[in-house]
Amino acid sequence: MRVPPILKYSLLGSLLMVAIQASAAADPLARLRALGAASQCRQASDCATVPVGLRACGGPAAYIAVGTADEPAAQALAQRHLAQRRAELARSPAPPATCEAILDPGARCVDGRCVTGKSVSAE
Repeated sequence: MRVPPILKYSLLGSLLMVAIQASAAADPLARLRALGAASQCRQASDCATVPVGLRACGGPAAYIAVGTADEPAAQALAQRHLAQRRAELARSPAPPATCEAILDPGARCVDGRCVTGKSVSAE
């Protein structure tokens, strides 16, 4: 049976998309960022920050804003990412150079999306 070229390319494209999605699913940081980008809110109290990553001298590398409804899933993804970072740092010959503390910026609701930044009490 002869397969038309258009069908071959369509099948190859589908396989490539499946591979890309599987790779993103295996990356907890990518999933965490996607979760944060999709978080919706009505007011600042609908948002929270989740510490992400690990600095060589301790503490998180950054914070991601998520909806409070998504916070448990975000915390689990952040823990998976943290475990990966610890393993990477243990394998690397020298820790990253900077060691400043990254403070929690808080989260706020802007145009229906949770974002990092100082919360404003008027929201």
